[in-house]
Parts: sequence; C-alpha cells; structure tokens
Amino acid sequence: SILLVNHKKTLATLPLGNLPNLSAVFDGIAKKMNKDDDILILFLSSHGSAPSKDQEDYEISTDFYPLELNNIEAKKLKAELDLSGIKNRVIIVSSCHSGGFIDVLKDENSLIMTAARRDRSSFGCSNDEKYTYFGDAYFVQSLSKAATKGDFDFSLAFENAKKIISQKESVQQKDSPPSEPQIFEGVAIKAKLAALQARLRAVSYTHLRAHETKANL
Repeated sequence: SILLVNHKKTLATLPLGNLPNLSAVFDGIAKKMNKDDDILILFLSSHGSAPSKDQEDYEISTDFYPLELNNIEAKKLKAELDLSGIKNRVIIVSSCHSGGFIDVLKDENSLIMTAARRDRSSFGCSNDEKYTYFGDAYFVQSLSKAATKGDFDFSLAFENAKKIISQKESVQQKDSPPSEPQIFEGVAIKAKLAALQARLRAVSYTHLRAHETKANL
C-alpha cells in the first residue's frame, strides 16, 4: 500500500499526490506485481471538476497551496496506467463530476466506481468530516462490514453504498440534485475479482475457524 497525500501534517513523511508521483508509483508496483494476474486498486479522493472553456478534460484536484500542482486529468491518468503495463484495475474516484472518468478509463480489465455522475456534485467533502458521503458509505458501512462476514464483493458493496448515499442525500441534501454514483465493470475483471473473492473467503473462513477453535480450548 502506498499513500500520496497533500496535507501540511504529512509533508515531511509522505510523498505528494500529483501525476508524476502517481506515475512513479505505477512503475514501481508494475515491477513487483504479476501484471497478468495481480490486481491494482487505485483510490483517488479530492475535489473534482468537469470540462469548461478553460479546461479540456475531467480532473481531480491536487491543490496544495502555495504549491502550484497540475490537476490529474482523466486522459493523462489513463495514459500513465497504460504505460505502466498494469492490466487488471479497480479504480475508485471520489469527487464531484467523477463519473466523467469512466468513459476514458473503462475497458474489459477494469472495475471503475465513482462518487457521482459526470454532471453532478458529490457531498461530505468538508474539513469537519472524517469521510465523504461516498467514502463512509462504500468503505466503512459496506465493504468493511461485508468483509468481516467473509464477503469481498466490490460491486455488491457499491450497490449497497448507493442506497445508503441516496437515503442520506434525501435528508441532508434535499435541495440539491442527487450525486448518483456510477459503476462500470469489464467482463475480464469480473472473472478476476470472482476468483479473488473466493480466495479471500477461504482465508477468512480458515481464520474464523482457527479463532473459534482457540476460543473453545
């Protein structure tokens, strides 16, 4: 696991989140992994923006004042991933307008999940919050809880998270259009993830049985 973070508290301990550093991470991971069988999980979380008269592509922000860092564009992210040779990808983009990344990144070897439609905002991005609406619904309330029961289905966790987000937005963001998180799952990655889920369930079951046996001694 590698963290790239733009925050003053981690400036001396963690590399910055920008495209050159992300490219270096892809290259380093590609040299260590089996690029045909292993799966990259990439999670991007920041502010996001859509194309405009001053912007050609969907972007996720790397803003870190007073440094002037270029935002990460969808097409450039795709180019760096392709250049690394990493084939199997689970990509999660948590930002406003993040749905715009799907058309650029999608292929048969990719599972892509986004916090919002290409023309919608996502919510909960505040200094007062530990998680965004999407981050909490997907990672905390859905994926993590399911994993404790031996269920490691990323797509199923996404569908559950969508319901949680919809309910929350209907109360707390009722005057705004709903974010409508998006998902794309390629045929090839679906088979890869099914095999991974089976292995993780087997490990989880073995660990649970060992724990129960120890408890009964």
